[in-house]
Amino acid sequence: MAFLTLSGIPIPLDAGSPLQYRPEQLGEVQRSFSGQLRSSSRGRRWTFGANTMPLLLAEALALRDLIDGRGHSWNFDGTTLSSTGIGPPVVTGDAGGQMGGGRFGTGRLRCAPGGRVRWPLSLGADLGRTTLAFWVRTPDLSNVWTHIAIDWATEEVYRNGVLWTTVDVLTDYSIIVALTATYLELGCLADGGGEISYDDLVVLPYRVPASWLPAWATSGAPFGPLPAHVVGGSGVHTPGLLMRGQARDGTAMELWTEGGQFLPHEAFDFELREE
Repeated sequence: MAFLTLSGIPIPLDAGSPLQYRPEQLGEVQRSFSGQLRSSSRGRRWTFGANTMPLLLAEALALRDLIDGRGHSWNFDGTTLSSTGIGPPVVTGDAGGQMGGGRFGTGRLRCAPGGRVRWPLSLGADLGRTTLAFWVRTPDLSNVWTHIAIDWATEEVYRNGVLWTTVDVLTDYSIIVALTATYLELGCLADGGGEISYDDLVVLPYRVPASWLPAWATSGAPFGPLPAHVVGGSGVHTPGLLMRGQARDGTAMELWTEGGQFLPHEAFDFELREE
């Protein structure tokens, strides 16, 4: 098990910089004039701090975006709005939120053949570096929940963390996916094999490194709700905390790689605060 994870994705920490815990009391502890200790504390929240190990610049930038909670997520637990308030969507045909039967939580998005759901988005220049991911259950994939991640820059599709196909082939499995600078659409092919369910939908305005995808798909953890993350790992004494992150100062360096090259890397410090 990874030492620290955010939404199931391992965070590579510097071996010389241990994860620091800082408790924040909700209230005050003070002494009265008589010297008696008095407390108005009604709870505690945690703040974690650490430094990453040196990473290639592209991965370091993606990790900064992950920690900062950039993007949008949908859990479909009683609503089709995103965690950042995007919606309501435009529905075509027989489609919409459905309680029960989801991959996580209490709900899912259901699309009968021909049904489509479209959300407004404003990705702009980020479209060319966006990662789109979701869990899907369809008769064309044995009605088993399957994790799909799409690198929109290359249109490559990863299935359960492994490179599988390209976006244009997804309709062979009755899956309809459309992403533009102004909207996101999911649906079910009109002459498909049957009803499709979606869950844990994520739109990230950055390219997720392919090396993250196997751990993401097998973590058993939902993503977000953004901009927060569920924190886990063997180094966390209370897994499941919902925390917001902030990537901070970094240091660039040139390091010798296994490929026999000097390449630029970055290590940076970050903070996670319990909601």
